[in-house]
Amino acid sequence: ENFDVILANHQTNGYGRFKRAWLDLGNDNIFMSICLKLGGFNENILGITQYTALVLAKTFELYKIKPTIKWSNDILINGKKISGILAESVIKHGKFEGIVLGIGININASKNSFENVNQKVTSLKEETSNVIDKNEFINKFMDIFKKDYDLFLEKGFAEFRVEYKSYLNCLNKEISLKNGEITITGIAKDVTNSGMLLLETDGEIQEISAGDISY
Repeated sequence: ENFDVILANHQTNGYGRFKRAWLDLGNDNIFMSICLKLGGFNENILGITQYTALVLAKTFELYKIKPTIKWSNDILINGKKISGILAESVIKHGKFEGIVLGIGININASKNSFENVNQKVTSLKEETSNVIDKNEFINKFMDIFKKDYDLFLEKGFAEFRVEYKSYLNCLNKEISLKNGEITITGIAKDVTNSGMLLLETDGEIQEISAGDISY
């Protein structure tokens, strides 16, 4: 079945983009993978992490907090990271079969567990001052994810671009973008219909498909 969800209580080798470690902050948090079976390549799937970031942002809002999206798919609450998303292709016998979507979310991690993390992070519990039922969160997230997934596959990220942009925290700001050994500085102007970032540098607009941004 599509949307098979695999959950783990603990994670020993979690990683995100650029093979960065995702630390296990305890079994009251979410370590999940969603299996998206396509049985052939659909170019719209290239925007799946941006789509998922939007779904996550909308789920967090159900808990009366205001998330922002750090392009392309990190969710921040009050400038602190709360989740990470990584999509990996599944190819069998040379044929594209689908995507495994890995998602890590700090649900009930407490402040003292953040000491081992080398960036500003938070959890839903810290932001709401309430212990969160993680299964309830997963159900809410999956309901929103499934509701528009067919539309996403049919129309692509373009259908969700305006809504996605409303959460984006870098637009019209000067940012530094690192991709490998290269760092580019410029003004984040817009996001394309395929989810790429338009960066203005020295009066020229570049389309950026990947990278890690800082302000």
